[in-house]
Amino acid sequence: MWHRQTSLVTRPSRGDWGFLETSIARYGETRVRLLLLPPDTTDQQRRMWRLMRLWPLIGLVIGGAATLATADVLGPAAAFVLGVVVWLGPALGMWTALSGFVSRIHESWITCALGCEDSDAERAELQRMARDLAAAEGDWRRGTASRGAFDETWARAYAALAPRVVA
Repeated sequence: MWHRQTSLVTRPSRGDWGFLETSIARYGETRVRLLLLPPDTTDQQRRMWRLMRLWPLIGLVIGGAATLATADVLGPAAAFVLGVVVWLGPALGMWTALSGFVSRIHESWITCALGCEDSDAERAELQRMARDLAAAEGDWRRGTASRGAFDETWARAYAALAPRVVA
């Protein structure tokens, strides 16, 4: 059965818990990615993790600007080294600070070729988890549910997406 393309492309769902992305890749493949942060994630860890994901581009722009701004004073080679340090220094610092945190992130990817029905149930399960998390977070933020109810939903989804050990 062929999938309707419009039903597969959805707006990413994001929250304190992580995110769900659904997209269409080359040759009609559908990709669904659910990423769940650990339920005990602090606001500081979440902000640093998001910055770490954006840093390659942001750092490149800042490092390039530092290189261009100092090239006349330091010379091209030294300015280039400065730009690389400006780009890589914070990246290494964030990576070191978050190394234990990043290893606890649970993630699931499903890729299915056009017309494939084998992964429909798996995709629906990931989408259901993200909907439940977004609804629980929304209820908590609106004050219609407690933070504990949101944390419980988050912990259940996190445990369900636990890495599987293959023997």
